[in-house]
Amino acid sequence: MAWAIRGTQDARLFGGGVADSLPARGELGMRLKALQQAGRLELHGAFRIVSLARTDGAITVRGEEAAVIEGIDEIIAATGARPNLDITRELRVRHDPWLESTDLLAPLIDPNEHSCGTVRPHGHRELAHPEQGYYAVGAKSYGRAPNFLMVTGYEQVRSVGPRWREICAPPTTCSWRCRKRASAARRPEAHQAQALAVAGRRRSRRLAAASRTSRQGKREKPDAVVPRRQPRRRQGRAAVRKPPRHGYTLHVDRAFDEA
Repeated sequence: MAWAIRGTQDARLFGGGVADSLPARGELGMRLKALQQAGRLELHGAFRIVSLARTDGAITVRGEEAAVIEGIDEIIAATGARPNLDITRELRVRHDPWLESTDLLAPLIDPNEHSCGTVRPHGHRELAHPEQGYYAVGAKSYGRAPNFLMVTGYEQVRSVGPRWREICAPPTTCSWRCRKRASAARRPEAHQAQALAVAGRRRSRRLAAASRTSRQGKREKPDAVVPRRQPRRRQGRAAVRKPPRHGYTLHVDRAFDEA
C-alpha cells in the first residue's frame, strides 16, 4: 500500500496512540504504524498529483518534482469533502466563505485550531440561518471541516429537534380582538339602540332641509329626500363624466344634439 499526503507532518497521521482522547482513533493509528514498520505501507509526503497513466494494467501516479508511484491497482481519494449547497439556492442562508458551514459554527470547528476532541458542544443557535426553520445537522453542518464526530451530530439533533417543533407548531392561543362594530352585533339591545339613533339623525337632517326649502317659497315636503346636487352642464358642449370604476360615459346636451 502507498499513502500519499500533501503535508509533511506525518506524526499526527497516526494519532496519539494509547494516550489518544479517542481510543478508536488511537488504535487505528497504531495499526497503520505497525504496517509501515513492517514495510507493507509506503508513506509519500509532500506529494501533489500531476497526472495519472495506466501501463500494463497498473496505474502510474506522477507528482511534482519528478515524484512517481508505480504499480497501483486502485486509488482511494480520501481528500476531504465539501457540501452540495444547490438545495439552498432559494433559501436565506449565511455560510462561512472558507469552511461553508454557518458563520457562528466556523470558529468552533476550524481545523487549524481544533481537532475532533476540542470542539465544544453546540446546538440550534450555532446552526441557525436567516431562513426560519432551516437547519443542517450532522456532517453537512461542518462544511469542509474534517473533524466531525457522530456524537456531535447526536447532540445537534437533540438541540435542533425541540427548537424545530417549537417553530413549526400551530398556535395554541389567539390574541385577535373583535372590532367595536362586531362586538355591538353580539348584543342585540346595543345594536338596536345604535340603529335608532342613526335613523333619528337622518330624519332630523331631512326635516331641516325641508324647512329651508319652504322658507325659500317652494312647496314644503317634510318627508321628501333632498336630491344630490347635479353637476352643471354647458349649453352646446359635451360633458364627459368619468365613472368611479371603469370606462367613460358621454352625455350630450339637447342643444348640441339639435345643432
